[in-house]
Amino acid sequence: MGHNCGIQEADNIGVQRRKYHLNHFQGQHSESEVNFTLNAFGISLLQLIITFSGTCLFIEIPVISKWIKTNQLILWISSGIYLVLQLIWAFVPQLSRTYPYNILYLLFMTLFSMLAIGSDATLYNIDYVYKLFGVSLTVFNISSFVVTVSQLDFTRFNMMTSLIKLFIDLLLQIGQLIYFISKNQTALLITGVIAFPFTLLKVLIEVEMILGNAGIMYNSWWSLFLTILWITVSIDLMTTN
Repeated sequence: MGHNCGIQEADNIGVQRRKYHLNHFQGQHSESEVNFTLNAFGISLLQLIITFSGTCLFIEIPVISKWIKTNQLILWISSGIYLVLQLIWAFVPQLSRTYPYNILYLLFMTLFSMLAIGSDATLYNIDYVYKLFGVSLTVFNISSFVVTVSQLDFTRFNMMTSLIKLFIDLLLQIGQLIYFISKNQTALLITGVIAFPFTLLKVLIEVEMILGNAGIMYNSWWSLFLTILWITVSIDLMTTN
């Protein structure tokens, strides 16, 4: 009987991986599921700390900030490498999801997203950057709360996840390119407004997949932070550099 119960519990866990339910957090889950979820959110928290700390160095140290403003090529290089990493994640799972390559992938993803965010943040006032990091974290926490308490199945959009992510990254790159060519903040505003709902959907999908033990969210701070940052140009948060 105990053996049959164990088989039944394993079957139930398999169902939960496909569709998340609120009772998943009411004691009906295994220790491995708990560890998986904690590890996934722990990785996300570590990425946030690294990204935020690196960005602080870029905007707080005058030498680095001045160098970035006069040598904006680093912004394009880091953004380009980050986009390549996203393509690898979407189309070359052997490199992004197989040990030990997935560890190297995670390190490169975190490093170059930090460089991209830090480089872009040097164009903004320091206080606004700090506040918008807080806003980004708040939006992420609210997204986690929505997934936890609702029974909406965001994972039904999972097949489109890679396309959504690539669309967001390409959109941000195009908006950034138009801004640097025309120096028109409207390009950033339009880019941010268009990307924001897709970014939220991506966060909701990935958080629910983590809670359902179907995948790991490597890094959404780049899209979420830049999307919110660029929306704020409508109230003139840009500095006059």
